[in-house]
Amino acid sequence: MKKSDNACGPPLVCAWCSKTLREGDSALMVSHGICATCMGGIYDLPVEDLGDIDRAILEDVPVGVVRIDEAGTILAFTRRESERFGRRSVDVIGRLFFEDVAPCTSVQEFRGRFDQMVQARVSSHAELDFVFCYNEASQQVRIVLVWNAVREVGHVLISMPKD
Repeated sequence: MKKSDNACGPPLVCAWCSKTLREGDSALMVSHGICATCMGGIYDLPVEDLGDIDRAILEDVPVGVVRIDEAGTILAFTRRESERFGRRSVDVIGRLFFEDVAPCTSVQEFRGRFDQMVQARVSSHAELDFVFCYNEASQQVRIVLVWNAVREVGHVLISMPKD
């Protein structure tokens, strides 16, 4: 996506670094995407378009990505997530993210938000700071939840907070 000075709608800013990707008409609202820098040099991308990206390209995204369907079944689990949480993708694909793989996320703040996006039947995203609890440890992370209503696929983008 190219930056456009005359685009309609709210400005598009990177969900990770807050860089402006597209100027908009309203200074009161923003929409989020991922800039080319945070995408590992690939391209600027609205987060709702992640459903259009091939699973192999997801591996190049410089944050952890979990692709899920509307029930939370894991369709893709990137290498970054495998390394971070010590779970091989072959062991988690096909399992339920909220119940089997990351049960600490099965709370209103996280799962509730995702379920609301799915039920609304429109492409959207939500951002939150969250503490993942796993292997008797915890880790503060930044989460972007995404639902692509056209593809009927969701994404959980996980990054470490910047120091």
